[in-house]
Amino acid sequence: MITDALPIEVTPVATLLGGAFAATPQSRWIVPDDTDRPRLLADLFAPLVEHAVKYGRVGLVLDSLGDMHAAAVWLPSDAPEPLEPTGRYASRWAAFSAALAAQHPAAPHRHLALVGVRPDRQGRGFGTALLNHHHSELREAAYLEVESPQLAALYWRYGYRSGSPFPMPSGLPMWPMWRPARAGAPG
Repeated sequence: MITDALPIEVTPVATLLGGAFAATPQSRWIVPDDTDRPRLLADLFAPLVEHAVKYGRVGLVLDSLGDMHAAAVWLPSDAPEPLEPTGRYASRWAAFSAALAAQHPAAPHRHLALVGVRPDRQGRGFGTALLNHHHSELREAAYLEVESPQLAALYWRYGYRSGSPFPMPSGLPMWPMWRPARAGAPG
């Protein structure tokens, strides 16, 4: 079942995303602590998730028992800035976020800030289900960033087109990706 997250689900969503992103190269730079990276990432993601619940949308894939398998964090381009997290790696998160923000297009769009699937549930189509669900309702353009050409190729299947890679504070590149508004859609 696909549903929208409620305010009381911010912590479980952030925890799911912390686990989903723990092994990525950019996340390893943001939180170099191998021993507790999923939890530390969840702490950094929580303000963004809370912000998206309030100003945007956080889509969830739940099973019949209510267990979360995947989450997608969407924000409109005109949303106010989220609160910055605090803690041990907040300065790295702030540098990472600022580098991403500097690349955001000026045109109105929906930003797919985070999409992740629990590591033990990956490869079962949950991420695809979230994307298809949101894209079926999306009229305006969409934007996201990915950290590899392989991920860019995945999003190409959903109508996103890649721009030139840009450097991040980690020294690793990210690729901006843009999906045009539907024909006849406003904006």
